[in-house]
Amino acid sequence: SSSSSFILFLALLFPQSCVTFLLPMPITSPRIPRQSSNLPLLASTSVDVDVLGWLKTIKGGSKYVEIRESSTRVPSTPKITTGFASSTSPRTPPPSPRGVYAKTSIPTGTVLMSVPSSSVLKTVEPPYRDECVKGVDFEDYKEMNWKERLILKLDSAIGSPLYSPWTSSLPKSVSLPRSLPPSTLSSLPYPSIKSKILAQSSFVTSATAKLSSHVVNSSPSSIPHLHDLVISRTFSSLLRPSFTPYPILFGLLLSSGYYVFGLGNLEQAANGMATVMCGLVLKDFVMPKISRRDVYVVCPGVDMCNHSNEPNARVEFEYFSSCYSLVSTSPIPSGSEVTISYGDNGDDAWYSNYG
Repeated sequence: SSSSSFILFLALLFPQSCVTFLLPMPITSPRIPRQSSNLPLLASTSVDVDVLGWLKTIKGGSKYVEIRESSTRVPSTPKITTGFASSTSPRTPPPSPRGVYAKTSIPTGTVLMSVPSSSVLKTVEPPYRDECVKGVDFEDYKEMNWKERLILKLDSAIGSPLYSPWTSSLPKSVSLPRSLPPSTLSSLPYPSIKSKILAQSSFVTSATAKLSSHVVNSSPSSIPHLHDLVISRTFSSLLRPSFTPYPILFGLLLSSGYYVFGLGNLEQAANGMATVMCGLVLKDFVMPKISRRDVYVVCPGVDMCNHSNEPNARVEFEYFSSCYSLVSTSPIPSGSEVTISYGDNGDDAWYSNYG
């Protein structure tokens, strides 16, 4: 029994080597994040692009929702905020925000949108390894933090025809507090918020100098804009592999051969297969919670969802289909906006990332 368990356990430890030997095909290892409140998503587009139609071409999309502008308008006499001192003054309402809206009445638990893991932009923090962006020296890339890596991945997506419908929908400008005049920044009354904005500005300056020679589809002057898109559209979660059937299939092959060729009895073969299944659970569910490694994800389509303190949907990862899904958490009437929670962020995070 011990020998059979050891042999079959090799299928778990070295699935890629084993399957490559039997079936010469590439094996990918997508990541599986849970919904997290560490980093938020931002909904905003500048052109009328059928993002959901594009998602259908990559086996995503939805028949339940649409991306459009809100039918409501901002009141004509809202509060104007300068720094943190508010006053009331008439102004022209800004354009209505674009978001995700229900095309029909949606019950709880409905998958509204799915995006294959292979079609999202994702990375991890160093020193963990990540797929390097084409044309970037790996030694340089492995020293970059997650924001710098995602800036390069977004730049790469901008030059890819596959992502063209989505990248064309991204806002052409994002106004964050870091772009405020120094005199306005110095007048902010809260030191923690001022400190976060200044740190963000310092990072953008250093990232622009560091990445200028690596961006190929954007000008170096566009790096601050890419940074703003990244921090406003990224969420983080635990890193763990998605489901792959190859260790199970290879384990079944070995256990069957072990029994058929008389190397052991049926109970020993079953024990070996059980060891493989236990190891798979340990690798995919237990070890990720122990290691606490994060993955940072920009999910096209899902990034169109706006925030609400009472959201009616959440982002989930489908383990078996390796897709990021937008799932309703309460009934959504037809025509209502689909919203998610950006997380319980402090005032400094909200103001520095959104203004």
